[in-house]
Amino acid sequence: GDRKDKHDLIVLSQTGTGKTHAYLFYLLNHLRLEDDHVQAIIITPTRELALQVFQVASRIKDVADFKIELLIGGTDRNRILKKLTKQPQLIIGTPGRINDLFTQESAIRCDLADFLILDEADTIFEYGFIEDVDHVAAKMKTGSNILLFSATLPLEIRPFIKKYLSNPHLIEVAEDPLFKPQIQHVLINRKHLSDTDAVLDLLACIHPLMCLIFVNTRTDAAALNKALHDYGIDSIELHGDLSARERKRSLLRIQRNEVQFIVATDIAARGIDLPEISHVINCSLPNYAHLSFYVHRAGRTGRTGQTGVSYTFVSADDKRSIEALEKQGIHFEFMRIKNKQLVETSSFFAPAKRVRKTNPEILKKVNTKKSNVVKPGYKKKKQAVIEKIERKKKREMIQKSINEQKKIRAKSKQISKSSLDNE
Repeated sequence: GDRKDKHDLIVLSQTGTGKTHAYLFYLLNHLRLEDDHVQAIIITPTRELALQVFQVASRIKDVADFKIELLIGGTDRNRILKKLTKQPQLIIGTPGRINDLFTQESAIRCDLADFLILDEADTIFEYGFIEDVDHVAAKMKTGSNILLFSATLPLEIRPFIKKYLSNPHLIEVAEDPLFKPQIQHVLINRKHLSDTDAVLDLLACIHPLMCLIFVNTRTDAAALNKALHDYGIDSIELHGDLSARERKRSLLRIQRNEVQFIVATDIAARGIDLPEISHVINCSLPNYAHLSFYVHRAGRTGRTGQTGVSYTFVSADDKRSIEALEKQGIHFEFMRIKNKQLVETSSFFAPAKRVRKTNPEILKKVNTKKSNVVKPGYKKKKQAVIEKIERKKKREMIQKSINEQKKIRAKSKQISKSSLDNE
């Protein structure tokens, strides 16, 4: 029908609310088995999420045997081109690969599709995949439907909505109070420690059922995972540099509950279904521009009425970020590691002002001359005198120390000389 009669859809919901099954069952009712062309496209920000959606769709396929194709980066391009000689009815994939096979290779006919679904849309836009999605959406046929699923609606998304979505209905999936996350947010002073040392120190204090460890880059994820393996900890990594085979193996191990520790980047962990996470560890906070990612990280724990803990290693430079998160209503506790135990401590962002104590003998010297008349700048002059005397005393102490060291060296030379003479 005409585009004006169509209503597109914006669904605001957190991960784990069953939206994947919801839109796949919706599509099942609309896909026509007799039509051998692309009828629906599902775009996800990450290969991991695309693979999970593909696995769910493959299980549903037993009910109705429609042809599905997974189109993600890191897979054999020629093999995919060969498979696409017969067009699938449902495409699931990442923005770059779908756009490339559509606009560059003309291997898939996205322009014939009735449905375009954007899953984790906020992440698609936050990570700059907007151009690829834009190319696909611009060539969709008149009357096609766009369904946009997102945890939030950032400003970057709004021009796209205005441009492509027709009379969109907004559905907000409210959180059931019974299932509201119960998360304890703990800050630990990183000090001079590396990611590995900080994580190992913390793991000596906690006993997680399943632990998700966040780092900010792919290289950090690979390095930390290797370090944990070197210490005999069975962990897996989730990030953009993994091959399709490694990715599949990791997700399979997660689904089978075979792994206790997952080292991940933000983009790799977004949207994928994970079993019950008891602990989240943030090696560092996300960049200030992507501070909302902290909420997504912490939100992976404390689900379905369970309690969870989010630990974050911070330094003095993180004060601004923590204050911004506190304004969002997050309450942080400050802890330190002592004798393989976590103990409460005071905030390390607002250290107590140290009161400088002056040597009583110096004060006695300065205060000897008393006068009833207090002259202008008296306090400053008094402080200057104190500092001058202190500097002199410090120099004397250093000089004394040097002289003592000279005497010790001279004495040891004398001893070694006399022992040589006696030989």
